[in-house]
Amino acid sequence: MTFNGALASYRESVRLLEDVWKREGEPIAERENLLRAHNKLATILRNTNDTAGAVAHFKQAIAHGEAYVKGTNNDAEGLHELASAHDQLARASASIGLDDALVSAQRAVQIREELTFMGVTNRQRLAQLGSSYATLGIVLNRKGKVEDGLKAFQQNVGIQERLATESPDDAQRQRVLMIAQSHIGDTLGSQDGLHLGRTAEGAAAYTRVVEIARWLVSVDPQDKKARLDLGFALLRASTAYKTNKERDKALRSMEEARRLLDDLAKADPENGRLAENAAYVRYMLAEDAIVREKWAVALEHVQAAETKLSALARKDPKDNDRARMLLECYVIYPRILLKLGKTDDARRLAETIAAYQSVVKVGPPAEII
Repeated sequence: MTFNGALASYRESVRLLEDVWKREGEPIAERENLLRAHNKLATILRNTNDTAGAVAHFKQAIAHGEAYVKGTNNDAEGLHELASAHDQLARASASIGLDDALVSAQRAVQIREELTFMGVTNRQRLAQLGSSYATLGIVLNRKGKVEDGLKAFQQNVGIQERLATESPDDAQRQRVLMIAQSHIGDTLGSQDGLHLGRTAEGAAAYTRVVEIARWLVSVDPQDKKARLDLGFALLRASTAYKTNKERDKALRSMEEARRLLDDLAKADPENGRLAENAAYVRYMLAEDAIVREKWAVALEHVQAAETKLSALARKDPKDNDRARMLLECYVIYPRILLKLGKTDDARRLAETIAAYQSVVKVGPPAEII
């Protein structure tokens, strides 16, 4: 069966379950099946980037789920499924700015905390509680409640550290902890997005992220996912170090990230996300070289970034993020050329920038990784 066929099948299954439920007088017991069916369909829709469709079905799953657990005196399995629907609705809603996100994020945590208190838990369920705290932190940060977001992320880290300590050789557990620590680093003090300005603590958190990422690579040096994680960790760490005015440490992290990401991008030339990040680290290196007044080095990096981004922009001219990144490259390019005495090249590039700005509508920046 094709993916579209599977999606159509899930839609039909939901429709039939709803029809039968209504014909039978809307019995409470059947709401659990509807909760699961809508939740599954919504998850598939979210994975196909149909966020609006996913949100609609998560809401239907929640409506059935809330009625089901109320009518069955808090059935444990129903509560677990309901918490999952709330958690996923929160993440999906946060991406499109809906107020439902915070309500659902809080409800997911509440349900999973209650289940833990009731003793209806295990390692998997505890990990899910941590994940719900992470969701809550993400939503709170996007709403500007950064201090509260940090507290939620810290709850998640506490849970994930406990699980990782119990299974020190479990790579997946360590990876989840690494991601949890990265949320802490971003929230404490990273150049990108809202943060608390506690830059030294943010840099320390990212040092821990890189340590875990290095360990994951050491476990399996051929694991591309682990190497990619390390590349992204170094990239984010360099931002944290730069924000904390640790420029030399930031430069070392950027250079290592560049080598990793360039190698991975060459091995997977069709991977646009990899190409974007390989270009982004070159742009960061160009900025660093400008600060150090190493103009030839800056030119090398900005040319590499521009080449990569121009190719990506040609492939998809409507991609807003790539257009923004390319424009940022163009903005710093002429200054470098002028410093190297390439006046004519700088003038021609300035004309290119003006033409590019006139045809490209660049919106607000998105997260790079």
